[in-house]
Amino acid sequence: VNDVAVARLPSQAFMRCWINFDRGCITVGLGDPGTNVSHTWRDPDPIESISYAGLSAWDTHIVYRAIRVLPVLNVQQGTDLKSTQLPSLLDLACNTLRDCLRPSSVSAVLVVVDALEPTLPVLRQAALSFAAEHLQEALAQDPEGVAGLPAPMLSEVLRSQAMSCGEMLVFKVITVWAAARGGPEATPDLDILLPHVRFPLMTLEELDCVQQHPLWETCSMLRQLVREAHEANTAMGSPEKLVSSLQAAGPPRLPSRQEAALSARFLSRTTPGCVELLFVCPGDKNGVTYWLATQGGQQQWVNPMLSGRVKVQASSPACRSTNPASCVALGPPRLNFAAPRSEAGRLVSWWSLDLGPRHQLACSAYTLRHDKSHDPLRSWTLQASRDGPQCGWEDLRRHENDLTLRLPGQYGSWAVTGHAATVPYRCFRICVMQMQKGNENPWHASLAQIELYGNLYVDGKEEDADVWELAVHKEVLAMATLHTAKQVATAFQREYAKTPAKLKVLDAFSGLAIATALLQFVYAVLIGSFPFNAFLAGFFCCIGAFVLSVCLRMQVDPEDMSGKTERAFTEYALA
Repeated sequence: VNDVAVARLPSQAFMRCWINFDRGCITVGLGDPGTNVSHTWRDPDPIESISYAGLSAWDTHIVYRAIRVLPVLNVQQGTDLKSTQLPSLLDLACNTLRDCLRPSSVSAVLVVVDALEPTLPVLRQAALSFAAEHLQEALAQDPEGVAGLPAPMLSEVLRSQAMSCGEMLVFKVITVWAAARGGPEATPDLDILLPHVRFPLMTLEELDCVQQHPLWETCSMLRQLVREAHEANTAMGSPEKLVSSLQAAGPPRLPSRQEAALSARFLSRTTPGCVELLFVCPGDKNGVTYWLATQGGQQQWVNPMLSGRVKVQASSPACRSTNPASCVALGPPRLNFAAPRSEAGRLVSWWSLDLGPRHQLACSAYTLRHDKSHDPLRSWTLQASRDGPQCGWEDLRRHENDLTLRLPGQYGSWAVTGHAATVPYRCFRICVMQMQKGNENPWHASLAQIELYGNLYVDGKEEDADVWELAVHKEVLAMATLHTAKQVATAFQREYAKTPAKLKVLDAFSGLAIATALLQFVYAVLIGSFPFNAFLAGFFCCIGAFVLSVCLRMQVDPEDMSGKTERAFTEYALA
């Protein structure tokens, strides 16, 4: 549940529940299907022709995942039987097996539940989830058992949402299974199993290892999938060849089974031990900057740049129109752009975001918000670095003449796919390396807000993080002080340029008098004598000269009639 005051769950938490529709009776429960009934509603006049129940969210508060469609459950009959009968021996055996699942025995349990299908749905689901979570241990402790699994059962394990291992391990499991079968009779089953390996997430070195496997010469499906992975890595960021933007045009619809399988091959698997930051909609407060600003929802939102939890920099110095803190703020968009600078002999404009020494993000999506100007981003690159610019930048997604951002304050969201979505990085930046066609300021990187999504890894020592946050906080204060000093100097210079010539002559005479007084003070220090009468006379003369200067300026300079703060400060300083 997202952004609801009375919500019992944060936006990153999910609860397993089930809904059953049986001839006008709707039953809702928690946990496995058929257990922990929470509420039952029965239509007094059911419509017999209705055979399906729709599941929808009418706003952005609720997110679903891992949806399964199962046969109708006879919940009422099962509840009545359980209340009047003792547990059956089969239920006791299933509960015992579920509690005693081990990597060395889970393959045998899967074979049994597959043979008794569909009488053991609860044990089947538990064994599938356990096998997916402990696939590496199961392969190491019981390779014969893994190789003996039926092809449909192994397919269910490999497409389970609980899978969190690397793609090379998934490929190894399939090759071990195929080696135990041997011969061409395993080829039809390989065409079903191999698409579960997410080859686009592999590195080029891993793809080379796959091509050297003996299966490469005999399996056309393997060659086709590896070719697809190479094309994805070559065309990274091309919306024509990769998964389209998160804001696809047209009415929303459910993807077909083929489209879902295709898109799944480009998405990273959920990794245990990390915080999953899911994209729901632009401005959904589910991204990494909001998570850091609220310490994972444990406190009120504070701008993470000002609190020192993230560090935002631009290619141009901070000023009124280049405010790094605005890129991670929640307020309305303002004029905010990064001007170009020369790097390695070429002009570039960029905004960078540093998550700090304790945090790394495997980015799967990101959102940008255009500022108030009419110079939107058109061609840019999302780059990332493990430890900052000194380690170099890697391209995650490139955009060429992207027309998503059109209006001031508009959001745009894009997916990050392929191997880039599986690697955690500490620093990210939006980099403009070429002129923005059609813009009045073609080298400006206009940006009001940036948000990143994916799997967040929290690591490192608390002491290091505290030192880093303190350094960032001091840097922010220094930037604010320098910004204020620049504003004062600019106002002084601008207002003094409007001063009449006759007053500038008075300023020159006053400067000469001040220089003479300083020389007299130095002379008195050298001889060690400070006559009190001379000091008192000089003090009252200074006060009189100050009052006279202010009065003259107020009478002679018509600019003082406006009462502007900048003009008053300038007159006071000069007087």
